[in-house]
Amino acid sequence: MKTKLLAYFDKVHRPENLTCYLKENLMRNVIRESILHLVGSHGRAFFLAALMPLSIASGVGDVLAEQGDAMEDSMTGERLLTDDERVELQGQVDSALKNNPGAAQINQNQIELQEGVVMTVPLPGTRGTPDCPYEWVCFYEHQNYDGYRLEIYKCGQHDLFQWRMPDGRFWNDKISSWHNHQSDGAVASAYNWNDRLRQWDHLFITHPAYDEYVGDRDNDRTDLIGNCEVEPG
Repeated sequence: MKTKLLAYFDKVHRPENLTCYLKENLMRNVIRESILHLVGSHGRAFFLAALMPLSIASGVGDVLAEQGDAMEDSMTGERLLTDDERVELQGQVDSALKNNPGAAQINQNQIELQEGVVMTVPLPGTRGTPDCPYEWVCFYEHQNYDGYRLEIYKCGQHDLFQWRMPDGRFWNDKISSWHNHQSDGAVASAYNWNDRLRQWDHLFITHPAYDEYVGDRDNDRTDLIGNCEVEPG
C-alpha cells in the first residue's frame, strides 16, 4: 500500500499523464483505501493525525473529512447529520448563546450556561432517552425525555428563571421528566414558587433513577432546583 501510494503521488506531479478528472478520482480512491488500511483499531484521531501532511494535496482534505465522519458514525452507531440539519442545529445553539449572555458552546449541540450547568439541544431525528451523564442530574422539557435538556452538576439552588431555551422561553415551568445519574445517592428536589403565600412549595424529589413523566400535578411547574440536598426523613 505504501509503495502504491508513493507511486501515485509521483504520477500526479506529472499532470500530462492523467486528466484532471482521472487524477481527482484516482486520488480519492487511493487515499480512501489507504485510510481504511491504516485505521485498524486506532480510531479517527490516529489516522487524521497520521495523514495530515497529505492534506496539502488536492482533494485529500475532503476525503479525510468524509472518511473520518464515516468512521465516527460506524463507531458510535449514530446517524450522520445532513448539511441542512447541521445548519438548523447550529442555528438553535446560536439562539441559545444569544439568549444566555456569558454562555459558551462546548460541542455541536451543548451550551455551558455556567460552571456545572449545561443545556443540550436534541440532535435532529433522535428520540428521547434517559441518558444523563454520570454524576449529573438532568431535566427534560417534555415527557419521555424529549425536548431540550438541562444538566446540573453543581450543588446548590438553581433558579430556572435565569436561563432561556433557544426559542427564548425561560426554563421555569418547563420540566416534564428527569434522570438522576448522580453518585452516592445524591438527590435533587424541584420547587414551585407560591406567589400567594410567598414561599417555595416542594414538588418532587429525584432519587438516583429516572422518571418519564413527573405527573399531572407537577408537570410544567418547576421554578427552582435544589441539587445535592438531604432527603427529608
